[in-house]
Amino acid sequence: MVARDAEIDLAVEELEPAASRVRAAAVAVEGYVLSEELHPDPETQDGHATLVLSVPSQRLDRALEQLAEIGEERGRSVWSEDVTADYVDSAARVETLQASVERTRRLMQQAESIEDIVALERELARREADLDALTAHVAALEDDVARSALTVHLTASDELAQQAEPAPAGFLAGLDQGWAAFTAFVTGALTVLGALLPFLLLALVLLVPAAALLRRRRARA
Repeated sequence: MVARDAEIDLAVEELEPAASRVRAAAVAVEGYVLSEELHPDPETQDGHATLVLSVPSQRLDRALEQLAEIGEERGRSVWSEDVTADYVDSAARVETLQASVERTRRLMQQAESIEDIVALERELARREADLDALTAHVAALEDDVARSALTVHLTASDELAQQAEPAPAGFLAGLDQGWAAFTAFVTGALTVLGALLPFLLLALVLLVPAAALLRRRRARA
């Protein structure tokens, strides 16, 4: 008898839709939610959540694969515990206590004095309490083997949501892209002009006097 549990960490675009998909994944494998904590950020898309699921142990691996499709998997842990020895020992002790309780009840029916009856009632109450506790322990072991606890951690962030946004399309998207290209061209042209401007000014300073001197010589000639 082996009890299996697991844990998985997922990064998601939006917290609440991802949590809904986790619940649906649990139902798909005949599981259910044991506990749930959601902590969204009302101002941004950031936030985190923890959901603890109970799923049939035989479908634990399938549940993990379905959950991994909800977001970007950041980590996964699966652990097992062999409870065979504990179960066998506890089940044997249950049988022994059951027989002891039956014997005590028979002795009570045969008791003649008040003192014996009171003593047997105390002993019977103690043994029945032990039997109830041990029976509950056996049932818990059986449940641990039959079903697995699966803890799901969700983390949402603006950055991941922005990465997942599809590229815009259509006329307006083309207009935006064209304007972006035009502004990039103008920016580049101005940058080149700014780099060449000192040299253009220097050339202007040298060429203007030279042109004036040339005109004078031609006039004299």
